[in-house]
Amino acid sequence: MKPTPSNRPPRNTDGSKRRGNACKRSRRRLPSAGVLRRLTEDEVAGLQARLRNKLSPDDLETLGEGGLIVNGQSDGAPGQINGITHTLVLKRCAADDGLLLTWAASNQKLRTVLLEDNLLSLDCVTEIVSALASNKLGALQALCIRWNPIKAEGAAAIATALRTNTTLRSLDLVNSEVGTFGAMALGHSLKHNRFLTALDLDSNAIGPSGVQALPSALKENHSLLTLRLNRNGLGPAGAEHVAELLRGNSTLTSLHLCGNSFKEAGATNLASALRSNRALNSLHLADNDIGDEGASALADNILCNPSLATLALARNKIGPAGAEALAQSLLGGSLRELLDLNYNHVGHEGAAAIAAGLGARTCRLEALQLRSNGLGDEGVKGLCLAVERGLVTKLDLNNNGVKEEGATRLVAAL
Repeated sequence: MKPTPSNRPPRNTDGSKRRGNACKRSRRRLPSAGVLRRLTEDEVAGLQARLRNKLSPDDLETLGEGGLIVNGQSDGAPGQINGITHTLVLKRCAADDGLLLTWAASNQKLRTVLLEDNLLSLDCVTEIVSALASNKLGALQALCIRWNPIKAEGAAAIATALRTNTTLRSLDLVNSEVGTFGAMALGHSLKHNRFLTALDLDSNAIGPSGVQALPSALKENHSLLTLRLNRNGLGPAGAEHVAELLRGNSTLTSLHLCGNSFKEAGATNLASALRSNRALNSLHLADNDIGDEGASALADNILCNPSLATLALARNKIGPAGAEALAQSLLGGSLRELLDLNYNHVGHEGAAAIAAGLGARTCRLEALQLRSNGLGDEGVKGLCLAVERGLVTKLDLNNNGVKEEGATRLVAAL
């Protein structure tokens, strides 16, 4: 039967048949962990030639006699192949290259590896993990595999490596399709790891079950300082597990939980945990729909928390009542660095209450963000006085419907 337009195979612009997905990148079978070694001069030359063919001249940061460092989008750091390279950057370059990984895995001077958005295969992840687990990457401190679909299998392999690795300090797995089971594996590994200080799991569809392992793990872990779980669909149930984490951990200083739909119930759970936690310095809860009730619960509990210096609550539907409650926490001396209320509904009444809080002798806040809150000239009035007296050093009032009168006040206060 002659193919009709609807059932004909897709063709390229030159009329030839397409092979599979035109956007799919080719894969190379990677060498096993047992053959990791330094590259010969001929292999280095061949690798350089292949990479030159992959990338345009604008994408190459450094081309020297000793080697080549690869920057898929021209924003990497310089270094040398088979030389003393401290940073390897490969972005959007189809990084599944056995020779390159052989070199990387045998380089004892490498400190930072950035493999962002390279469609890494499970074989590739296994190769990296093997080097991590055996500490062959003796100086590696930061590993970024963000935007690579390593899925739960890859995350589990990395989790196993973390149990024995003693060099890695920062691990970035943003948007890597880790999922619930991958996150659980990573959580359990933190019980055994005593060296990792920063873990970024943003946008991985972890869900509430994925964070179940974190409370018990971080009760025993005393090295992790920064944990990012933004946009993971945790919901109020996930907030309960995070609250339990905060009650049992005494070392975590920065926690990012934006875009998790915690709502009032989740914010209330987290707030109660702040009463007993004395380590957290920075809490980011933007875009969680916590409303006035959630903001009030946070305000009541941070009065009892002397360590929290930054509270980020942008896009949370906080109105005048929530702003007034937070103003009371300023009166009590809570928060020293930043209160972020951008894109809420504070209005001129809430702004007046915050201005009063800034005027208190006990207030130590350095930066206040109130962008897009419908303050108008009336709301700006009290805040201008705070600026004039030097009570706050950084103030963001963009997009608040300020007219000539309010603008004149602001200029005079500066």
